[in-house]
This record gives sequence, C-alpha cells and structure tokens, in this order.
Amino acid sequence: MTLATVKSQGFGQTTKKPGIGDEINVVVRGATNLLRRTTKWLQNVSHLESRAGSQFGRNVVTSLAELNRGTGVVVIEVHRKASAVVMSTAHYEELREMETYCKTLLKRVQELEIQEAADKYEVLFQRITAPESQAGIDSLFTASADDLNNAYQPGQTENH
Repeated sequence: MTLATVKSQGFGQTTKKPGIGDEINVVVRGATNLLRRTTKWLQNVSHLESRAGSQFGRNVVTSLAELNRGTGVVVIEVHRKASAVVMSTAHYEELREMETYCKTLLKRVQELEIQEAADKYEVLFQRITAPESQAGIDSLFTASADDLNNAYQPGQTENH
C-alpha cells in the first residue's frame, strides 16, 4: 500500500476516537517527508558509489569522513563484487524512523479494518433486531411445511 493510498483511504476521518485523524495525518506527513529525504540516498546498490573493501579498511577514519561528506552511503566491494553497504549514522536513524512510521501505519490499517468489519456487523445486527424484521423472524420459526414449500425459490447454485 502506498502513502497516496493510505491518504486516499481517509485515515482517521471516519473513526469514532477523537484526535486520531489528526494523529494519522501527522504520521502520513512525517512518513512522506522522510521518504522524500531517503530517496536521495536509498537507491539500488548498482547506483551507489562503491569502494574496494581493502581501500575502505586501510584507513577507516578517512573513509568514514569521506562517507559523511558525500552521500552518506557507499558500497564495499570484495573481489569486485558488492558485499556490504556502509551508511552514516544519520541515514541509519532515518531507516529506524521509517520503521516506526511503517509500524504505526500498519497498526492503524489493522484498526480501520477491524472497525470496518464491526460497522458491517452492527448494520446487520440493527437490521435483524429492527421491529420490521420481527414479523419475518417470527414467521420463520412458526411456518408450516406447506408455507416453506410455497416460499421456496432455488438459488443460483442449485439445479432447477
């Protein structure tokens, strides 16, 4: 599910809890801003700057300083093959922040799905317990075999 889908689903707009809509809007805005920031550096490995592992490891302090001055992400190659991605602590924290947003949004989606199911059952329960339904329910339990035979209509899955 994309953030655009999350927004279009009306998170928090039909909920009965006060303030939840505002909370979700803040989460969606924060997640959207975070995604904009991370797309600058969170790319496919083939598009990232790479460095030989031996070169990176010979002078870790200098390599990390260059990493922080640059994009903040570098691919370490061993035998000319991408083996690891090293990122700045700032980028790592952005990933952790993204995890928090994802967990919050997933929890809210689950809450909305539960609320939607509960709303459907509530509507059904109201129809069943409505006074105008009572006569039909009473006739169901007091109908004779002839009444049932006369009212029977085969369904789409039954042979006619």
